[in-house]
Amino acid sequence: MFDQLYAKKRKQQAKKVNVEKNFIQISYKKEEFDVLARSKICDIKTAGYDVNFDFRVEHLYSLDGNLEIRDLNIIAKELLVDPIIQNYKINTSFKSKEYINFYIADVWLKKGVTDSVGETIEKSIKSLGINKEIKVKTGIRYLIEKKKDIKEIREIIEKLFVNSIINELFFENIF
Repeated sequence: MFDQLYAKKRKQQAKKVNVEKNFIQISYKKEEFDVLARSKICDIKTAGYDVNFDFRVEHLYSLDGNLEIRDLNIIAKELLVDPIIQNYKINTSFKSKEYINFYIADVWLKKGVTDSVGETIEKSIKSLGINKEIKVKTGIRYLIEKKKDIKEIREIIEKLFVNSIINELFFENIF
């Protein structure tokens, strides 16, 4: 009896995300589809840096609100992802195996800066029938293979990809 009740409770908990902050990460299935990464690599080369490392870009969406996994999947599949060229992940830790060989730099808009894409997503979520109070923030994750010196990577990111007036920069998996 106890085992059945415990299994039922675990199944119910698995359907809910008990955190107020959720993340959806969008990445490209193949390198050739990642136009933003290719553009940024051109910027790096133009600035005089050697590009002898793997460089990828992911789109980040922070969703504040009490959402179920089902809601997050609907938002990702119906609103954010182009399933032909992109994949998505929900609430993936930067400590996962796929990131082990990369420096991670997340760039978000600072508090108080209008996130028009986030506002549009908030309105679109309601049109999907998810009538919950949700706040969406958008960001970009740069994944830089750990072949370069951390000081040079930080310099590249800060110099080329961050506007310090409107952006916040978070380095992860570095130290």
